[in-house]
Amino acid sequence: SFGIRGFSEVLCSNNFQLCFSHATQISGLGPVKPNCILVQYPDNCLDNSPDGIRARSNLVGSIQSSVVCDKSALVAMGESWPSAEDRLETTIDIWWVAASFAGG
Repeated sequence: SFGIRGFSEVLCSNNFQLCFSHATQISGLGPVKPNCILVQYPDNCLDNSPDGIRARSNLVGSIQSSVVCDKSALVAMGESWPSAEDRLETTIDIWWVAASFAGG
């Protein structure tokens, strides 16, 4: 309705962390590149099952890839991840944690 068109990139891989790293590096259009990465906090992140261990590894790998690519990592926690068809009418609370290396 606003006449805005998006661009998408699709990557397929059996390795989540490798695919995430590649998507982080190739995102954007020319000089217009996003400065943050949004990932969902896994529901089973605290489980000691193989799936829980894999979920923790993927989450940590996603954050590490964001840092290496000099991007901020936003981790969304909540009931569920919205589908592409969902229209959201709510607010998002973002807690920004930054380190100052300039002495300020």
